[in-house]
Amino acid sequence: MIAEIASDIRFRLRALFRRGAVERELDDELQFHLAQETEKYIRAGDSPDEARRKARAAFGGVERIKDDTRERIRLPVAKRGGGCRKQLVAAMATVEARE
Repeated sequence: MIAEIASDIRFRLRALFRRGAVERELDDELQFHLAQETEKYIRAGDSPDEARRKARAAFGGVERIKDDTRERIRLPVAKRGGGCRKQLVAAMATVEARE
């Protein structure tokens, strides 16, 4: 449980500070899955163009998936706006007080 939370926090912080790298990885991941889906349709006998069309339709829109993923990886404090810095400072003070 704690390891999962720590992993999630690391990923979210990485997404916050290394946005370009995370975006490239997201693009690569989606392109990989889209290519796999396209290959499935080609093996079933569809032309490459038709297979790509079907794969995109099955995905439901690559940009929608990207937007959904970006929304899920945002830090909850960033979603609420305002006070983000204040909350981070308070959290750091709490951690320092425990040490």
